[in-house]
Amino acid sequence: MKKIIILILAFFAFCVPAFTPMFAKEYKAKVQYIHRENPSHFHWGFLIGVSAMDFSVKMDKKNLSWNDTLYSLGHKFAPGFTVGIIGNMRLHKYWDLRLIPSLSLAERTLTYNMISPAGEPLVDRKKVESVLIEIPLDIKWKAARMINNRPYVVLGVRYTGDLAALGKKKDDSNEDYEMKIFRNDLGFSLGAGWEFYMPYNNKICLEIKMYFGLRDLLNRDNNIYCNGIDRLTSRILQFNIMFENN
Repeated sequence: MKKIIILILAFFAFCVPAFTPMFAKEYKAKVQYIHRENPSHFHWGFLIGVSAMDFSVKMDKKNLSWNDTLYSLGHKFAPGFTVGIIGNMRLHKYWDLRLIPSLSLAERTLTYNMISPAGEPLVDRKKVESVLIEIPLDIKWKAARMINNRPYVVLGVRYTGDLAALGKKKDDSNEDYEMKIFRNDLGFSLGAGWEFYMPYNNKICLEIKMYFGLRDLLNRDNNIYCNGIDRLTSRILQFNIMFENN
Protein backbone atom coordinates (compact mmCIF):
# COMPACT_ATOMS: atom_id res chain seq x y z
CA MET A 1 0.00 0.00 0.00
CA LYS A 2 2.74 2.44 0.97
CA LYS A 3 4.68 1.73 -2.25
CA ILE A 4 1.61 2.41 -4.38
CA ILE A 5 0.96 5.73 -2.64
CA ILE A 6 4.58 6.82 -3.02
CA LEU A 7 4.52 5.98 -6.74
CA ILE A 8 1.34 8.04 -7.25
CA LEU A 9 2.81 11.02 -5.44
CA ALA A 10 6.09 10.68 -7.35
CA PHE A 11 4.13 10.82 -10.62
CA PHE A 12 2.47 14.10 -9.62
CA ALA A 13 5.72 15.52 -8.28
CA PHE A 14 7.97 14.83 -11.25
CA CYS A 15 5.97 13.90 -14.34
CA VAL A 16 3.09 16.39 -14.35
CA PRO A 17 5.19 19.55 -13.65
CA ALA A 18 7.53 18.60 -16.49
CA PHE A 19 4.74 18.98 -19.03
CA THR A 20 2.94 22.02 -17.60
CA PRO A 21 5.11 24.73 -19.25
CA MET A 22 4.25 23.29 -22.68
CA PHE A 23 0.51 23.42 -21.97
CA ALA A 24 0.79 26.85 -20.38
CA LYS A 25 2.31 28.30 -23.59
CA GLU A 26 -0.31 26.60 -25.73
CA TYR A 27 -3.20 28.20 -23.84
CA LYS A 28 -1.58 31.49 -22.96
CA ALA A 29 -3.93 33.52 -25.14
CA LYS A 30 -7.12 32.16 -23.62
CA VAL A 31 -9.13 34.04 -21.02
CA GLN A 32 -8.29 33.54 -17.34
CA TYR A 33 -10.69 34.19 -14.50
CA ILE A 34 -8.22 35.97 -12.21
CA HIS A 35 -6.31 38.92 -13.65
CA ARG A 36 -4.31 40.17 -10.70
CA GLU A 37 -0.77 40.99 -11.77
CA ASN A 38 0.38 41.04 -8.14
CA PRO A 39 -1.59 38.51 -6.04
CA SER A 40 -1.82 39.24 -2.32
CA HIS A 41 0.97 37.84 -0.15
CA PHE A 42 -1.55 36.38 2.32
CA HIS A 43 -4.85 34.69 1.73
CA TRP A 44 -7.23 32.42 3.64
CA GLY A 45 -9.54 29.53 3.02
CA PHE A 46 -11.00 26.36 4.45
CA LEU A 47 -10.97 22.66 3.65
CA ILE A 48 -13.15 19.61 4.06
CA GLY A 49 -11.86 16.13 3.45
CA VAL A 50 -12.03 12.43 4.00
CA SER A 51 -9.19 10.37 5.38
CA ALA A 52 -8.05 6.80 5.84
CA MET A 53 -6.22 6.30 9.15
CA ASP A 54 -4.13 3.34 10.19
CA PHE A 55 -1.27 2.26 12.41
CA SER A 56 2.08 1.08 11.15
CA VAL A 57 2.96 -1.83 13.44
CA LYS A 58 6.38 -3.34 14.02
CA MET A 59 6.07 -6.60 15.90
CA ASP A 60 8.36 -7.71 18.72
CA LYS A 61 9.34 -11.18 17.51
CA LYS A 62 10.71 -12.20 20.91
CA ASN A 63 7.34 -11.59 22.57
CA LEU A 64 5.04 -12.35 19.63
CA SER A 65 3.96 -15.66 21.18
CA TRP A 66 3.60 -14.32 24.71
CA ASN A 67 2.20 -17.19 26.79
CA ASP A 68 1.82 -19.10 23.47
CA THR A 69 -1.41 -17.16 22.87
CA LEU A 70 -0.89 -14.28 20.40
CA TYR A 71 0.47 -15.30 17.00
CA SER A 72 -0.36 -12.34 14.69
CA LEU A 73 -1.70 -8.79 14.68
CA GLY A 74 -3.72 -7.25 11.87
CA HIS A 75 -4.58 -3.65 11.02
CA LYS A 76 -6.05 -1.76 8.09
CA PHE A 77 -7.08 1.74 7.01
CA ALA A 78 -10.35 3.09 8.50
CA PRO A 79 -12.35 6.07 7.16
CA GLY A 80 -12.35 9.47 8.85
CA PHE A 81 -13.42 13.08 8.34
CA THR A 82 -11.41 16.33 8.36
CA VAL A 83 -12.19 20.07 8.46
CA GLY A 84 -9.66 22.87 8.66
CA ILE A 85 -8.66 26.49 8.07
CA ILE A 86 -6.04 27.50 5.51
CA GLY A 87 -3.49 30.28 6.00
CA ASN A 88 -1.30 30.80 2.91
CA MET A 89 1.74 33.07 2.52
CA ARG A 90 3.11 33.68 -0.97
CA LEU A 91 6.90 33.41 -0.98
CA HIS A 92 7.52 33.47 -4.72
CA LYS A 93 5.66 33.09 -7.99
CA TYR A 94 5.83 29.32 -7.63
CA TRP A 95 6.34 28.87 -3.88
CA ASP A 96 3.93 29.17 -0.92
CA LEU A 97 4.15 28.56 2.83
CA ARG A 98 0.97 27.09 4.34
CA LEU A 99 -0.38 26.61 7.86
CA ILE A 100 -3.54 24.48 8.01
CA PRO A 101 -4.89 23.80 11.53
CA SER A 102 -7.44 20.99 11.23
CA LEU A 103 -9.72 18.69 13.19
CA SER A 104 -9.97 15.01 12.20
CA LEU A 105 -12.24 12.27 13.52
CA ALA A 106 -11.59 8.56 13.03
CA GLU A 107 -11.53 5.13 14.62
CA ARG A 108 -8.73 2.61 14.07
CA THR A 109 -8.82 -1.10 14.85
CA LEU A 110 -6.12 -3.58 15.84
CA THR A 111 -7.07 -7.23 15.23
CA TYR A 112 -5.41 -9.79 17.52
CA ASN A 113 -5.32 -13.36 16.25
CA MET A 114 -4.86 -15.66 19.24
CA ILE A 115 -5.20 -19.20 20.49
CA SER A 116 -7.72 -19.75 23.27
CA PRO A 117 -6.84 -21.85 26.36
CA ALA A 118 -8.81 -24.68 24.72
CA GLY A 119 -6.56 -24.51 21.64
CA GLU A 120 -9.14 -22.91 19.35
CA PRO A 121 -8.52 -19.83 17.12
CA LEU A 122 -9.71 -16.59 18.72
CA VAL A 123 -9.99 -13.10 17.20
CA ASP A 124 -10.08 -10.05 19.47
CA ARG A 125 -10.45 -6.52 18.08
CA LYS A 126 -9.40 -3.42 19.99
CA LYS A 127 -10.71 -0.09 18.69
CA VAL A 128 -8.79 3.15 19.13
CA GLU A 129 -10.96 6.25 18.74
CA SER A 130 -9.15 9.44 17.76
CA VAL A 131 -10.05 13.14 17.80
CA LEU A 132 -7.01 14.74 16.21
CA ILE A 133 -5.94 18.37 16.33
CA GLU A 134 -3.52 18.68 13.40
CA ILE A 135 -1.17 21.60 12.77
CA PRO A 136 0.73 21.02 9.50
CA LEU A 137 3.29 23.49 8.14
CA ASP A 138 3.83 22.87 4.42
CA ILE A 139 5.98 24.17 1.60
CA LYS A 140 4.00 24.26 -1.65
CA TRP A 141 5.50 24.33 -5.14
CA LYS A 142 3.17 25.29 -8.00
CA ALA A 143 3.74 24.58 -11.69
CA ALA A 144 3.11 27.10 -14.47
CA ARG A 145 -0.55 27.97 -14.84
CA MET A 146 -2.62 26.35 -17.62
CA ILE A 147 -5.54 28.71 -18.33
CA ASN A 148 -7.49 28.31 -15.07
CA ASN A 149 -5.75 25.37 -13.43
CA ARG A 150 -2.32 24.05 -12.45
CA PRO A 151 -0.79 21.17 -10.45
CA TYR A 152 1.31 21.45 -7.31
CA VAL A 153 3.19 19.37 -4.77
CA VAL A 154 3.53 19.86 -1.01
CA LEU A 155 6.01 18.71 1.62
CA GLY A 156 5.87 19.54 5.31
CA VAL A 157 5.98 18.67 8.98
CA ARG A 158 2.94 18.15 11.22
CA TYR A 159 2.13 18.17 14.91
CA THR A 160 -0.81 15.98 15.90
CA GLY A 161 -2.57 15.99 19.26
CA ASP A 162 -5.12 13.27 20.02
CA LEU A 163 -7.80 14.61 22.36
CA ALA A 164 -9.24 11.12 22.82
CA ALA A 165 -5.93 9.50 23.80
CA LEU A 166 -5.93 7.63 27.11
CA GLY A 167 -2.97 9.04 28.98
CA LYS A 168 -3.43 7.20 32.31
CA LYS A 169 -2.81 3.51 32.72
CA LYS A 170 -5.36 1.22 34.32
CA ASP A 171 -5.22 -2.34 35.60
CA ASP A 172 -7.86 -3.59 33.19
CA SER A 173 -8.53 -7.26 32.63
CA ASN A 174 -7.80 -8.61 29.15
CA GLU A 175 -11.52 -8.82 28.31
CA ASP A 176 -12.20 -5.14 29.04
CA TYR A 177 -8.78 -3.75 28.18
CA GLU A 178 -8.70 -0.50 26.19
CA MET A 179 -5.68 0.35 24.04
CA LYS A 180 -3.89 3.47 25.22
CA ILE A 181 -1.82 5.75 23.01
CA PHE A 182 0.16 8.87 23.77
CA ARG A 183 -1.50 12.18 23.02
CA ASN A 184 1.26 13.97 21.05
CA ASP A 185 2.82 12.99 17.75
CA LEU A 186 5.17 14.58 15.22
CA GLY A 187 5.73 13.49 11.64
CA PHE A 188 6.06 14.54 8.02
CA SER A 189 3.69 14.60 5.06
CA LEU A 190 3.92 14.75 1.30
CA GLY A 191 1.25 15.15 -1.31
CA ALA A 192 0.09 16.56 -4.61
CA GLY A 193 -2.91 18.46 -5.87
CA TRP A 194 -4.52 20.53 -8.59
CA GLU A 195 -5.75 24.13 -8.43
CA PHE A 196 -8.86 25.23 -10.36
CA TYR A 197 -9.33 29.00 -10.66
CA MET A 198 -12.89 30.25 -10.40
CA PRO A 199 -14.60 33.64 -11.01
CA TYR A 200 -14.43 36.43 -8.40
CA ASN A 201 -10.84 35.72 -7.31
CA ASN A 202 -11.59 32.28 -5.83
CA LYS A 203 -10.10 28.87 -6.46
CA ILE A 204 -10.80 25.23 -5.56
CA CYS A 205 -7.99 22.77 -4.90
CA LEU A 206 -8.16 18.98 -4.92
CA GLU A 207 -5.34 17.43 -2.90
CA ILE A 208 -4.14 13.99 -1.83
CA LYS A 209 -1.64 13.78 1.02
CA MET A 210 0.05 11.07 3.08
CA TYR A 211 1.19 11.56 6.67
CA PHE A 212 3.80 9.40 8.42
CA GLY A 213 4.11 9.68 12.20
CA LEU A 214 7.56 9.37 13.77
CA ARG A 215 6.76 8.71 17.42
CA ASP A 216 6.01 5.33 19.00
CA LEU A 217 2.47 6.00 20.25
CA LEU A 218 1.86 2.88 22.32
CA ASN A 219 1.34 3.65 26.02
CA ARG A 220 2.40 0.25 27.27
CA ASP A 221 0.88 -2.04 29.85
CA ASN A 222 2.27 -5.43 30.75
CA ASN A 223 -0.26 -7.62 28.94
CA ILE A 224 -0.79 -9.60 25.77
CA TYR A 225 -2.04 -6.58 23.80
CA CYS A 226 1.16 -4.58 24.26
CA ASN A 227 3.98 -7.06 24.75
CA GLY A 228 3.91 -8.29 21.15
CA ILE A 229 4.32 -4.76 19.71
CA ASP A 230 7.77 -3.23 19.33
CA ARG A 231 6.65 0.03 17.69
CA LEU A 232 3.28 1.60 16.84
CA THR A 233 3.22 4.69 14.61
CA SER A 234 0.46 6.60 12.86
CA ARG A 235 -0.16 6.97 9.15
CA ILE A 236 -2.97 8.90 7.50
CA LEU A 237 -4.04 9.17 3.86
CA GLN A 238 -6.12 12.30 3.19
CA PHE A 239 -8.14 13.58 0.24
CA ASN A 240 -9.06 17.25 0.71
CA ILE A 241 -11.17 19.79 -1.14
CA MET A 242 -9.91 23.33 -0.45
CA PHE A 243 -11.73 26.60 -1.03
CA GLU A 244 -9.48 29.68 -1.15
CA ASN A 245 -9.57 33.33 -2.14
CA ASN A 246 -6.66 34.83 -4.05
